[in-house]
Amino acid sequence: MSDEDACDEVLTLLVARVETTATTLSWALYALARNPRMADRMHDEARAAGPGAVTSAVLP
Repeated sequence: MSDEDACDEVLTLLVARVETTATTLSWALYALARNPRMADRMHDEARAAGPGAVTSAVLP
């Protein structure tokens, strides 16, 4: 594999990872926008967890 091919492979992996995360986040926000009760529930759970990192261990 040439240096240029290796660089292309790395770039593809980096872009694919970012695009996948962005797509997942977009769909999650879309689903919450279509279901206000679920959005309210998530908001309440995040507030109950308090400040700092929100992990599944601190959610009700």
